[in-house]
Amino acid sequence: MLLPWYEGGEIKSRKGLKQPRDEKKAAQLIFQILLAVNYLHSNGIIHRDLKPENIVFEFLNADVDYIKIIDLGLAVKQDCPDGTVAGTLLYMAPEMLYD
Repeated sequence: MLLPWYEGGEIKSRKGLKQPRDEKKAAQLIFQILLAVNYLHSNGIIHRDLKPENIVFEFLNADVDYIKIIDLGLAVKQDCPDGTVAGTLLYMAPEMLYD
């Protein structure tokens, strides 16, 4: 299977986003992330490994930044919980680790 290439890179490595100076731009990016997560949830999908490395920009130097959520390898359907703990340890909520 051929995967698409997103030339904009990860949100984590994008210069200028580590210390955003433009609140409007930061708010637009957060809004896009929330829309994407809402889309997944409305289709019954839980990502389970959402982190900055899994949010990429579609284009490198565009007037408007479009993000994509990638790496759905740990995603599950909401109606089929398997009870396993999955994700990247540093980004997990504490309640996921301690039962």
